[in-house]
Amino acid sequence: MRSLIAVAAILASAATSLAETPRMNSLEFSRAVECLAYAEFEPLKANGPDLSALSARFAAELAQRPTNTRNEVRDDMRRFRAGVGRPSSDQDIERVSALRDRACRRFVDETTTAANPAVAPASP
Repeated sequence: MRSLIAVAAILASAATSLAETPRMNSLEFSRAVECLAYAEFEPLKANGPDLSALSARFAAELAQRPTNTRNEVRDDMRRFRAGVGRPSSDQDIERVSALRDRACRRFVDETTTAANPAVAPASP
């Protein structure tokens, strides 16, 4: 639970960077794919952080990409979700939640560093 609260706080602090950055670079974009793939995984939706700002920003970014890129992104997101299987126990959900938290933290670290190179990424 503490990890979830920490991720929510980190993502909220990145909202300013998201709003001020005109376009995600390739690494930010790929990190957002991973974060949202896990965050939009049905078993995690009920108890995850609010990623609506990131989701909206990502949708806008995705719409600007070529069709083949959009298709690849959707395939990547499906692969991330398929890779975790179907969590059937609380322990499975905790494991997938940890994957989500780590993926979202990596996105935030990349976004924060890109917006302010003086900020060092948080350790995993």
